[in-house]
Amino acid sequence: MIGFLCLLLTVGIYGVAKRMYRNLPKVYLSPLLITPLLVVGILLATGTDYTTYSSGGKWLSLLLQPATVAFAVPLYTFFHVLKNIFPRLSSVS
Repeated sequence: MIGFLCLLLTVGIYGVAKRMYRNLPKVYLSPLLITPLLVVGILLATGTDYTTYSSGGKWLSLLLQPATVAFAVPLYTFFHVLKNIFPRLSSVS
């Protein structure tokens, strides 16, 4: 039960962080930065160990694994295009 609550906590923090980032798009408000920092802080503050936390997140991980592979296939297919535009994507304007 605690694992499921941890999953809801993670998704909730991500949703709030995404809304904050949409209103104020600053790098330090990125949901990919804010969510893990807050989750780790809450886990440390409450004394919840990672095993308990990951018991709820394992279902999310299982659902994200096929999505990750599905994203990797087009990246591999269009690698030649990415290689050509990488200098423009990586330059700081």
